[in-house]
Amino acid sequence: AHELYGDRQWKLAPQEALDKLLDFFAGRVRNYWQNRGEDSLLVDAALGAGVADVCQCGARLAALAQFSKEAGYAEAVQTFKRVANIVRKQGAAEQLAAAWQADLLQEDAEKALAVTLDDLLPRLDSLWEAGDHTAALKTLLEVRPVVDAFFDGVMVMCDDAALRANRLAMLNALGTRFARLADFAALQI
Repeated sequence: AHELYGDRQWKLAPQEALDKLLDFFAGRVRNYWQNRGEDSLLVDAALGAGVADVCQCGARLAALAQFSKEAGYAEAVQTFKRVANIVRKQGAAEQLAAAWQADLLQEDAEKALAVTLDDLLPRLDSLWEAGDHTAALKTLLEVRPVVDAFFDGVMVMCDDAALRANRLAMLNALGTRFARLADFAALQI
């Protein structure tokens, strides 16, 4: 609609206006779901993954609500909050790669994570494409022990820049997949 007015001067640049409109829209959607009795933390987590497609956001919220009743939910959220925080913090400081190099894997725990990710990431992509958010969230329960072992057995932020970047690339590959489903930082567990 902005472009239909031609060269007219606006108070806000088009992208800034769109961002403000989406923020306003997200606030209305948030209020709608909260007034329907949805859990505020789950709503914020679903909205944090994106609200441009309201139907998809609603599907993610429904999957999160179902997942929140699963045994192991709190532990899975804690683990992936940690992944999300590392990816967000390090992503702000440096460019994170989307893929890791198998020849740089040293510790048993990082090798196990790589094997798990080789199997899991294509499945997550397929589940995402199919819109099966419930099944995608359940994979958190499957991968959590391997990720916890990685955090327990591997120094992610080691001094060796190549090893650090490789380890961060694994976390980034996993974190970006789950960030499509929810903003785990919004979940207070």
